Amino acid sequence: VYGDVGDFEGRYDPYVATMYVSLAAYDPLRVARHEEVHVLRDMRLFSDQDYRLLTDYARRFKLADDYGIDARYGQVYKDMFGDQAPDKLLEETIAEMVADYSGGRRFGGTIAQIIERVVRFLREVRDALGIHGFRTAQDVFDAIEAGSLLPDDLKSSSRASDMSDLVEACKR
Repeated sequence: VYGDVGDFEGRYDPYVATMYVSLAAYDPLRVARHEEVHVLRDMRLFSDQDYRLLTDYARRFKLADDYGIDARYGQVYKDMFGDQAPDKLLEETIAEMVADYSGGRRFGGTIAQIIERVVRFLREVRDALGIHGFRTAQDVFDAIEAGSLLPDDLKSSSRASDMSDLVEACKR
C-alpha cells in the first residue's frame, strides 16, 4: 500500500514471507488487512473458487477504477511484472476490497441487500441440511475475518499457527 509518491505504508516480501506495516501509516490495521491478502495469495491459502468469486466481483463492479489501482500501481507493475501485471493489479483490487470490508464496508446496494438476505436464508438451509460448496464473496470475506481460510490439512501445521498469530495481531 502506497501513500504519497515514494512512500509506502505497507508491503509484503514473498522472499522472506514477511509483511511490513509502517506505524506511521494513517490506518495501520487497514494496511495490515490489505497486505494480508498478498500473504494469503502467496501462501496459496485462497482456494481457486474463493479467489475467483472475489475477482469476478471486483471486475463486475469495476472496483479497480474506484480504488484508482491503475493510477497507483499500473506503470510500476507493468515494468516489474510484464504480462502478469493485470493479475497483480487485480490482486491489489482484492486487497483493497478486503481492507475496506475489514473497516466495515459492505459491497452492494439495495439489490445486493435483497440478494444477501436470500443467500443468508439459503446458507442457513444449506447448513441445516449439511450441504457444502455454496460460497459467495461474502463467505470468503467472513472466512478471512475469522482466520478460517486455511484448508483442513494445514490447520494443524506450523504455517496455520503463524497465520492464526497474524490474524490475532491484526485484530488488536
